[in-house]
Amino acid sequence: MNKCKRGYLLILILACALMATACKKDTSNVENTDTQNSQSVEADNTGDSKKPANDKEEATQTPSPSKGTQIDIYGINEDSLESEPAHAVIEGEVSAKSIVQAVVDDFAAKSIEIGIYDVTQEDDKVIVSFEYGKAPLANVGSDVEETILNCISDSLMDNLSNCKAVIFRAEDGSYESGHFAFDFDEVYASE
Repeated sequence: MNKCKRGYLLILILACALMATACKKDTSNVENTDTQNSQSVEADNTGDSKKPANDKEEATQTPSPSKGTQIDIYGINEDSLESEPAHAVIEGEVSAKSIVQAVVDDFAAKSIEIGIYDVTQEDDKVIVSFEYGKAPLANVGSDVEETILNCISDSLMDNLSNCKAVIFRAEDGSYESGHFAFDFDEVYASE
C-alpha cells in the first residue's frame, strides 16, 4: 500500500471514530431531568408546598381534562407507614374500581403489591374484595394492613358522593387476615 492510501485510510478511520463519539447521545442528563421531574411530583404527593420550577413540570402535575381527571386519594408514607394525601389521574370515568386502582397504583410505586379480587358498588356501599396471598391479607404487618384499608376506604368516600360505606372481604368470603377479621357484610368505614 502506498503512503497516500495509508494516509487517507488513517484519516477515514479517525473521522469515523470522531463521528461515533460525537454522535453518541449523553442520556445521563435526560435521566436526571426525568428523576427531578418525578421527584417534584412526588413532593406534591407528600403535601410539601414546593412549587414547580417551570411550566413543563407544572404541566406534568396538572394534566388537562382530555388526559384524565385528577383526584385526591390517600397513599402510604414510607417512613411512618401512615396514610397521607396523594394525587392520581383517572382515565375515563371516576368509579369505585378506578379509585381503588389509583390507590393500588400508588402503593405499587412504593413496592407494596395489593391484590384486588373484585370491586362492586351496591346502592351506597362499595365492597372491595382482596386476593389471598397478597397485601393486605398477607405479606404486611398490622400497621401497613390498616393503612391500606384506611387509604382505600377514605379515597372512596372522599371521591364518590354516592359512597356512604365501605365493606372489605377476602375473595368471596369474610375478611380475615392474621391481624383483622370482619363479618361478611360488616361495614369498615362509613359517613
